[in-house]
Amino acid sequence: MSVIIRDGTTIKLYMKGADNAVLARLNKNVEQIYERPVNKKLEDYSRKGYRTLVFAMRTLTEDEYKNLKERLDDVAAAEDREDKIRNIFIEKGFFC
Repeated sequence: MSVIIRDGTTIKLYMKGADNAVLARLNKNVEQIYERPVNKKLEDYSRKGYRTLVFAMRTLTEDEYKNLKERLDDVAAAEDREDKIRNIFIEKGFFC
């Protein structure tokens, strides 16, 4: 699940979900300084039988936001909206 928040002039994409889904979508071209400690905690929690959710964030440019919004508006009423939205995010590389 994702949400886009505008705070003044900053636009951020927040994503939450199962650790395997979110971590697989991290941008490999950006240093992920928290990935190693998060993975350690996830392993610890898994051994204890805990269920976890992971959050990620990415800052979007105004152009990225406008393009994404336009694409999302186009599929808003589609029956298979969720699949189309997922494909838009994958196609545009909007990972955190």
